Amino acid sequence: MNLMFLLANGNMHAHTSEIATGTYKKAHHHEAGAHIFTVSGKGYSLLWMEGEQDFIRVDWYPGMIFAPVDRQFHQHFTTSQRLALSRLDRRRQRTLSADPEETRL
Repeated sequence: MNLMFLLANGNMHAHTSEIATGTYKKAHHHEAGAHIFTVSGKGYSLLWMEGEQDFIRVDWYPGMIFAPVDRQFHQHFTTSQRLALSRLDRRRQRTLSADPEETRL
């Protein structure tokens, strides 16, 4: 499930995603300003810049926050038995996402 909050048509907005156990979010990227905050569950994200062969792995757990750099691709994977819930806060901007739907492993 994905839910977008547009905050009074201001400069900031928030997005929340539930990532079910055994699923992942398709790789995507944003412009600068995205902050990913894990509310529940555990997992990891792989981060990379377009054309790079190597990934950076970021393990996440409740309370973890990280910010991919401008246009850095990232993909989220769950590893816990609990539903993972993350929140993305960012300045209002166009999201450069191919498809926000979950895909089952």
